[in-house]
Amino acid sequence: MAHPVRNPDGMTSNVKSTKKVLELGIPFQYGKHNFAFANFKDGVPTMATFKETFGKSEVGFMFFKRPLLTGAFYKFYEKYLLGEDKGGLATGFCTSMSSLVADKFWKGENDAFVTTKAKLHARFTAVHGRLLSRDSLIHFHDQSQKGIDMVEATARLIETVFLKGCDGDQAPLLFFIPSGAVWDKGYFSKLGSTHCIMPYKFQYPAGHKGAKLNAAKTTTIDDLHDVKLYCWDCNHPTNPDCYIQFRKEKDKLHFDYHVKGNKPEIKVSSAEGITLGNMSNGAYLYSDHDMPFTGAFGLTRFVIDFLLSPADLEITDVKGRKTGLVNGKLLSGIPGSMPCFLAKGAYMLPEGAAPLAGSWAMGKDCIPTTPSCRTVQQLSWKAWRQNRDR
Repeated sequence: MAHPVRNPDGMTSNVKSTKKVLELGIPFQYGKHNFAFANFKDGVPTMATFKETFGKSEVGFMFFKRPLLTGAFYKFYEKYLLGEDKGGLATGFCTSMSSLVADKFWKGENDAFVTTKAKLHARFTAVHGRLLSRDSLIHFHDQSQKGIDMVEATARLIETVFLKGCDGDQAPLLFFIPSGAVWDKGYFSKLGSTHCIMPYKFQYPAGHKGAKLNAAKTTTIDDLHDVKLYCWDCNHPTNPDCYIQFRKEKDKLHFDYHVKGNKPEIKVSSAEGITLGNMSNGAYLYSDHDMPFTGAFGLTRFVIDFLLSPADLEITDVKGRKTGLVNGKLLSGIPGSMPCFLAKGAYMLPEGAAPLAGSWAMGKDCIPTTPSCRTVQQLSWKAWRQNRDR
């Protein structure tokens, strides 16, 4: 629309051309739907939150069926969710904050802005613990392996959901995750950039015609270059100018994450080896989550090393195949094995794997996972309990 602008002195300026910014999203409002307090680094893990995370019945059954393994996993859960401020491992509780702010929005609860951390502290802890489930570990590991392609895949999934109609189950959560497999060099060093935010609005550049579905109506096909995706970020909970800006480079979609008013303004970029992941809030918050060694596709062994010592693991099966840190390199020779996503030094072995043999700990402290497993130095369970937090 073209129109003259009248100045206070009665004179009119040159004709200005203005166009309404084209947007697509949900009616998320700051001062109403956002938490006012920022991300934090202290959790309150207890057996009660453990049962809330994985289900009271499942926890009880697994303590009966596999007491040592379940007990060891609980200590891992506890250590992780204590958070860095309490000597734990979690660097923040962004996923639970993003998930619960979305949950309140879609339930029509308009009290998020006046809700205190103390009121939901245990709830935040339990919900964040879902990152340690089999479902989350494998989900994000698989997305990381797809590398830079996950940038466009995530953008289009969110755009499609917003265009076709969003609800509490489909509401997307967006994750900054390392690009590549967990075995790749530098993967664990990128874990410090992992973060979860809640997307709520696309903003298209001037001249853009907006989102468009393909003929099958399964995904969008519009140009995403220079498109912005605004997100609520618990690290900047009252700043409405947090957005991902997409850009095309050599037929691949890349991104830069901007936080206006902060220095540096660009907080995360695909140029740093980070890609985008996604999970619906329905899948993360409302669905059942299993411990890594339970469920139809569960993993029978969850080897926990960093709770015991700073040593790294080397696991060898009866066929001589190795998994873990071998001669300074991460290997995954045992089919189906992988390190635990977000947990450096923890490894998962698949159900049906041959009994372990040989040395599976490169340090002096370790625990056996099977009767046939021998270690560099055998420790009693009493000694393990006394030394696990060193």
